[in-house]
Amino acid sequence: MNIFTRIFNPYWGFKKLFKDQLERDHLHGDVVVTGLNSTSKWRHVQGDFNLARLEKRLKENRPLAKVHIAAFHHPMDCKKPSDVKNLLKGRDQAIELFEKYGVDLIVGGHIHDPFVTSSKTRYPNVNRSMVITVAGTCLSWRTRPGAPNSFNLIEVDTTADLPRMNITRYDHKDDFSFSVKETFNFRKTTDLGWIV
Repeated sequence: MNIFTRIFNPYWGFKKLFKDQLERDHLHGDVVVTGLNSTSKWRHVQGDFNLARLEKRLKENRPLAKVHIAAFHHPMDCKKPSDVKNLLKGRDQAIELFEKYGVDLIVGGHIHDPFVTSSKTRYPNVNRSMVITVAGTCLSWRTRPGAPNSFNLIEVDTTADLPRMNITRYDHKDDFSFSVKETFNFRKTTDLGWIV
């Protein structure tokens, strides 16, 4: 790790690859992905949002699609109690904004331990359920015990009146291929949000 770059130019590698676009939105048919920057050069374990900026970004994308995905680095949930320290700072306020502006799926990473859950598990006061995913690591050597290199394939079907979503985790095998580890199937309801 280059300490000098980490302190004085923390986004150098990202900007070199993605051309200065720390936050970018993608619209694909009836699905919009709002890319958000949850990182801070002063906070390496937990991320954080400027809540006014977060609300502005979510409001801009609300009317664009049937399914709204918010994507950022730090996780909103985790499966292991030892990882709670890595969860996004200000996550309770953020989840309220995600609910208010119709976010359906929250994708994050950071802890390299794949996980898929409902927002109702960690945030029971949220009225409309959203899907929360934490990605493993596809190519890094920094894997977690019991979690080899992996990736999630997210499939969204908006052809019916109410959308459906399948999230399939693929794990790396010794023969350098990936195979299906597990699949989660969700459907959107009019009142409760996303359910299994």
